[in-house]
Amino acid sequence: MNDKRLSDKQLEVLRVLVEGNTDGSFVDMDELLERVNYKPTKASMHFSIRHLIKRDLIEKKGTEMRRGRHRSILGATVLGHHFARANMTSPAAAILGAEDDLLELGDSLGAETSFGIY
Repeated sequence: MNDKRLSDKQLEVLRVLVEGNTDGSFVDMDELLERVNYKPTKASMHFSIRHLIKRDLIEKKGTEMRRGRHRSILGATVLGHHFARANMTSPAAAILGAEDDLLELGDSLGAETSFGIY
């Protein structure tokens, strides 16, 4: 996709998924619908979710039994976290954060790999 921008509503969905729940768990659809600062229908929320998944900003994390039903769980990807950070802070902070995360990933894999941002 050439257009890297997201609508304000898509950014709001991403923000909620980046924050997650207060207990540290991922967010399900009903929680997402309750927490965004606008009142979408489930159909319009599904549209936004599909768009964000195609952009690799969010992903389905599986299903969990919540409130007596199996619920699809959603969360932000690493790219989604960085995209949200860039849109909530300065772009330079997001780039530095992404570089730090890549270095930590390389360290955790035990790889002698150098990641650079060109």
